[in-house]
Amino acid sequence: WPVYHSRYRDLGKGLDAFFYEDDGNGAIRLGQYPVFLTYSFDPPVKDDSILPIPVKTLEYIEKFVALAKSHGSKVVLMKTPCVLPAEATGVYNAIREQFKDDTNVSFLNLNECAEQMGFNYATDLQDIVHCNTMGNRKVTAFLGDWLEQNISLPDRRGSDGWRQWEDYTALWKRTG
Repeated sequence: WPVYHSRYRDLGKGLDAFFYEDDGNGAIRLGQYPVFLTYSFDPPVKDDSILPIPVKTLEYIEKFVALAKSHGSKVVLMKTPCVLPAEATGVYNAIREQFKDDTNVSFLNLNECAEQMGFNYATDLQDIVHCNTMGNRKVTAFLGDWLEQNISLPDRRGSDGWRQWEDYTALWKRTG
């Protein structure tokens, strides 16, 4: 995600520019830096505070949820494991509270699932908000299991367009 959240404007340039551009910080593959750095942090302190969601943030989350629902899709909002200041944690808690009664929206705070997924704050973070490669593998495995147990997704292997995923997987294995 470290590349996606700051490059939305690049989408108009076509997917090749979005997925394969080198921004000077190292080769970007599939929208992700090949991050093998590790910085050690203490696990975050549990914080149940609820703080206001920034107006623009809430507006776009609600637009995203409405668009997904208009296509008959469920939404999973997720916060990956990280060490955040209380004001950020309070906003994530508020987002969970905002959608708690909506059966089409799930909110996963993976800080609360760190032990279950074997996430280690001393080895699995690149900085306070981004997982490194080891952390990404744990998060991805956990999320895949969660989706399989909670969301009905069709198996698309072998269908039209599947070849692209096979190509991306081969590229990742060669470069990642």
